[in-house]
Amino acid sequence: MRDLRMRALRKLAQRAGLLTFVLTSTSALFGQGTLVLSSGTTAGGTMALDLTLTSPTGSGPAGIQWDLTYSATDVVSINAVATGTAVTAGKSINCASSSGRYRCLLSGLNSSLIQNGVVAAVTVTIATGVASTTIGVTNTQGATLNGHALSISGTGGTVTAPALPTLGTAQKQDHIVKRRSCSAIIP
Repeated sequence: MRDLRMRALRKLAQRAGLLTFVLTSTSALFGQGTLVLSSGTTAGGTMALDLTLTSPTGSGPAGIQWDLTYSATDVVSINAVATGTAVTAGKSINCASSSGRYRCLLSGLNSSLIQNGVVAAVTVTIATGVASTTIGVTNTQGATLNGHALSISGTGGTVTAPALPTLGTAQKQDHIVKRRSCSAIIP
């Protein structure tokens, strides 16, 4: 009788352990937040992009770290400032740059969680003649209030400069318009 009870307890413990493992694994897989950098088009070479946090309900981070990666020849300057929900949570941003990478840490000495929304404004200036460049969001991670790691993925954005018409094209188009207007006037 005692052996039967011991076997039943072992099976129960194994099933409880398996259930705990499954629940922990799925919450880690499906409880992941995201940091997404917007895209934009600039005629002047400088563009402000929003970095937006989206976390599952109840799992907002207390702090976030990320790298912005870019082509060092395409990007003249890059800067980030804390905005929106990060400022509301009392967080500040510290960033450091190296060639092709801009690493930022968004944190604060308080017990506030960062809510979903725009957490940083990223200003990018692209070099003259660059038609388009990609800014990646990599090495992303979050931290809970007690310092545990929180899984966060990153999605980058693109800065595009519209192609300006060349002088030759503009003159040809102007000439065509004049000819058409003249032909409409002359019977």
